[in-house]
Amino acid sequence: MQRTIDDDVLSSVADLSIRRACGFALLGIGMVMFSLSYDLALSLHMGAELLALLTLGLVFAGWKAPRRDLRDTEAWIELVASGRAHGVSRKEVSPRLGAKLRERLFWHAERVGAATMMVGALWLLVSLAR
Repeated sequence: MQRTIDDDVLSSVADLSIRRACGFALLGIGMVMFSLSYDLALSLHMGAELLALLTLGLVFAGWKAPRRDLRDTEAWIELVASGRAHGVSRKEVSPRLGAKLRERLFWHAERVGAATMMVGALWLLVSLAR
């Protein structure tokens, strides 16, 4: 009898992987913005630019997710390390995990894109106020 993995488990594993990567990226973006805090407009400009790059990276990763070998992803490693993938066919889980990663990457890209728009709007307001 072969086991299956629930979609909720795949979503939580994908979210954990994506949020960890985004957390490190946001830490770097925050450090750049903090180091430029002597000039608020420049700091916000760089923050908007770097957040836009993060958004593009998430979109590209989501576009590529269903076609890549998922054994190299953190999500697959988490499934295997937690024992959830024990007795589960990789051929059965791989397409579902790729589709779930794509869905969750695009969801996160929308949120980071909204943050990009807000930081960009703040940059415009600060620039116009000068």
